Amino acid sequence: MDQVMGDSDNGHNGEGDVSLWRGIDFSGITVKIGVSTGRLLRLLLEQVQRAEGQLVVLGYRAEELTPFGAGGVARLTALRARSRQLPLADASVDLLVLNGALRETPVERLPAMAAEAWRVLTPGGQLRVSDIMEASEAESDRAWAERNRLIRRLGEALGRPTALAVDLRAVAAALTAQGFEQLRLSILPGYPLHEEWL
Repeated sequence: MDQVMGDSDNGHNGEGDVSLWRGIDFSGITVKIGVSTGRLLRLLLEQVQRAEGQLVVLGYRAEELTPFGAGGVARLTALRARSRQLPLADASVDLLVLNGALRETPVERLPAMAAEAWRVLTPGGQLRVSDIMEASEAESDRAWAERNRLIRRLGEALGRPTALAVDLRAVAAALTAQGFEQLRLSILPGYPLHEEWL
């Protein structure tokens, strides 16, 4: 099998960039895990409809799937599910897109998630990941790093886990242990932070 992980980034998620999806065959079954802001979902749906494929979006919270659950959107199916237990047949997915799902997955659960991705992908299928990386030491990332520090301290004080960034080394290790090959990474610029967002 020849699966690919690519397009992990530090906040932009490639949601508006059609060029990141050039050369991808959308005529089969595309599954997107995570609704997020919906921008990437709209872009994928446009590509799938143009290629006469099928898009399945999986989300855990019913309220995020409500706009899609009533039907009426051609070539789109919404399912409520956890990413570590995909309600999909073996070798049934041509393109699996994880959007913000890995940073919410504890490192010890990454192997199970990789196994599920491997199970549902067709031979030659592709896995595309779009997620947020940890802030760098660069001056431009200072506000982002401070935000993450504060959220982690609050999580520790409340005894709650935090999900802020994806651990790329742990993800790559889990995927290669499962059999994924040709892992590639594209780092895209993130959205600028502003006081209102912070």
